[in-house]
Amino acid sequence: MKSTPSIAGVALACLLLGLVSCTTAPRTAAPRVTVDRFLDFYFHQYGSGLPDAAERAALRPLLTDGLNEAFERAAVAERCAKEKSQGQEPPLVQGDVFSSLFEKATAVVSIDEGVADGQRQTYRLHFEWREPGAAEPSVRWTDEVALQEVDGHWLIDDFVHGGDWQFAVRGSMRAMLLHVAELCPSPGR
Repeated sequence: MKSTPSIAGVALACLLLGLVSCTTAPRTAAPRVTVDRFLDFYFHQYGSGLPDAAERAALRPLLTDGLNEAFERAAVAERCAKEKSQGQEPPLVQGDVFSSLFEKATAVVSIDEGVADGQRQTYRLHFEWREPGAAEPSVRWTDEVALQEVDGHWLIDDFVHGGDWQFAVRGSMRAMLLHVAELCPSPGR
């Protein structure tokens, strides 16, 4: 005769299984997942210049509080400068803020894991830009994205531009945003 588990036995097994799963800490997603989500945003949602309010809202969950604050302060400075010039001067931020190339990358060729230090991780993003229909890229370069683990989530803390041509954007994007914020500071800052 075949024995069948009792309803009480099945319920107890389910309860124990549930308790075991509740006691294990949630697994932190790999930092590369955040990089991939950013690249999806970059190539499919982002246009150029300082991200607008909708783009910043889409980015917000991927960024540290410090980088989100730098974007918001730069946006306030942009509005301030536009009001002061009555729209007669160009925006304070022009071109691609996320990479070394003003025109924006057309593709990421590869991604290499960089330095890992506890709650910090970098990735090297190997970008290219090519004319539509061109067989070869016109420009290739490597930028870095720096991530920080915050409350079990890997968030982007900065982009470091590494282009090596004459008019390349170089250095920390966060520092650039904070510099822009100083160009037209809002009252109380």
